[in-house]
Order: sequence, then C-alpha cells, then structure tokens
Amino acid sequence: MQFAGNVRRITNTRATDAANITFATTNPFWLAGGASGSGGSLDPGAFGFPAVDPNNSITYDIAAVNLVGLIPEVLGQYNRTAKNVPIARALWA
Repeated sequence: MQFAGNVRRITNTRATDAANITFATTNPFWLAGGASGSGGSLDPGAFGFPAVDPNNSITYDIAAVNLVGLIPEVLGQYNRTAKNVPIARALWA
C-alpha cells in the first residue's frame, strides 16, 4: 500500500505593501558539490549504497534537497514596498 501527496501554495507577494519582503528557494546548486557525489549526509554512496548515476545527479539533488527541506538560498529586499518602491527614510521604524 502506498500513499502520496503534493501541496502547492501559490501567493502574490505584490498584493501587499509589506515593507520587508524575503524570498527563499530550495535551489540545490547553492550547496557546495550538490547532494550526490559529495560524500555528505545526502550522498547514498557515502553510506555503502549504490552511488547516484551521474546522468541523474541533478534530478536526485533537487529531490533530496526538497525532501529534507533544505533552504540554501535566501534573498532579502529591505526598505521597499511590495511594488518595489523605496520607502522614505523618515518612515523607517
């Protein structure tokens, strides 16, 4: 018996005037060496299991990083509204 699920949350961050907007992505290419073939905790070859096929390493890296919830890249945009308009210095709190 198998169970699976997929949850996708879609938002429009430009619909608000929040002063600070931060974005994050699960981009595995920001990890040094990626997950597969790195000898790290996400590399099955480091634990005696068969190594990831080099032709599928990108697919494995993306899936492994998403599965464990790593967020290696975070971008911040500060002192601007959601519409990318600078907030006047007098309004900074």
